[in-house]
Amino acid sequence: MNDRTAILRDKNGNDMPIMVRKALHVHAPCARYTGFKQETLLLKKGSIRLKGYMPLPCDIILERDVPVTLRDGVTIYTDIFRPNDDLPHPAIMAMSPYGKEIGSQWLDDTPNHAGIPMEATSGLQKFEGPDPAYWCNHGYAIINPDVRGAYNSEGIILFFGSDYGRDGADIIEWAAQQKWCNGRIGMSGNSWLAISQWFTAAQNPPHLKAIAPWEGLSDCHREVATRGGVKMPEFVKMLSDSFASTEQGGIEDVIGMMNEVETTNAWWADKEAELEKIDVPAYIVASYTNPIHTYGTLEGYRRISSKEKWLRIHNTGEWDDYYHKGHTQELRRFFDRYLKGEDNGGSRRPACA
Repeated sequence: MNDRTAILRDKNGNDMPIMVRKALHVHAPCARYTGFKQETLLLKKGSIRLKGYMPLPCDIILERDVPVTLRDGVTIYTDIFRPNDDLPHPAIMAMSPYGKEIGSQWLDDTPNHAGIPMEATSGLQKFEGPDPAYWCNHGYAIINPDVRGAYNSEGIILFFGSDYGRDGADIIEWAAQQKWCNGRIGMSGNSWLAISQWFTAAQNPPHLKAIAPWEGLSDCHREVATRGGVKMPEFVKMLSDSFASTEQGGIEDVIGMMNEVETTNAWWADKEAELEKIDVPAYIVASYTNPIHTYGTLEGYRRISSKEKWLRIHNTGEWDDYYHKGHTQELRRFFDRYLKGEDNGGSRRPACA
């Protein structure tokens, strides 16, 4: 149900009035909110975060609910996982409204755990995002923000667009100034977290050095909302109904806008990522069969301006492919090259595999 309106800005900085609807309340049981608590924890090597998941392979520092102020004054909150030392590390951001750890979307809800053995991950990862246990063990920090409007973060939850990309750029530039960061940041994740990368990378934040979009559409209008000119609200509704926010928050009402603007306008145009503006190294993964993500991922590979870009296409599921041990190792080789500067051959693999 449409509750109120808000103002967004398009890619040219022009105001766009949009509808806002209520979100799932942050304390609803299905939101699985772990609570707002600003603290620093030491997660000990060998400890088990959740029953059935693997023991942690190293000590991890977890900083919870760290505030980040965006350029318009809105404050969002992020969790930071990092190695237990005082050294600066490269960081990987996983950007979504799904929750910073356990949230409204969770692999445990999928049949057969989406084909991923529980002991293959630590359970620290946000839905569709990198596992901090693996990456901290290899010298990386993980940035898991609750994006604008999600859970206790201020504002309303956005369905991508220029404002969403600007938020991603702001978080990256904030992180690059932290003492635990070496100033080189990448992005990783599947689906929503992959789409986030198209919109953020198009803003060209100076400290974003590499992206790894794993199956993510790049045009919200043509690829998910009105495919073939036919309105398809079901998937958008399912997502909207799962997002959690405070009473002051809410969600950009895509279905309301879909019903009001049936063809296209400046708002819909802003939901298409400006792929040609992306020029950072990119490790891109697509599947042959995903009805939502295949076309947009291939378009992303084709249209981005990056001189160093790679495409891998698979024929399995998006989640089990993302957490596959061999694919994670290959992704680490890519990030080691561009976030650590290692001359490991990570820039010399075939352009398409």
